[in-house]
Amino acid sequence: MPSPEFLDLGGVRQYLGIRQSLAYRLLAERKIRAVSIRQRGRTRGKRLFDVASIRAYLRANVDVDPDVSDRQERQEGGES
Repeated sequence: MPSPEFLDLGGVRQYLGIRQSLAYRLLAERKIRAVSIRQRGRTRGKRLFDVASIRAYLRANVDVDPDVSDRQERQEGGES
C-alpha cells in the first residue's frame, strides 16, 4: 500500500508516533508543513499534515542525541 501524502492528527499519531502537542509545536516552528481545509464561511476545518515534511524532519534528526552533541561541542571547543 502506498504511503499517504497527508495525514490528520490521528494518522500522524498512529503511523508516525507523533502526538498532537509535538505536531503543532513543529508546525509552529516551521519544521513540518500542514494545510487547513475548510468550507467558505466556516471557522472550523480539518488540518492535514504533510507526511513528506514530517519524514524529512525525522530523517534530519536521526541519531541526534543532545547530550552527545553537547559533549562533542565542549570537546571541540578545547574542554576535555
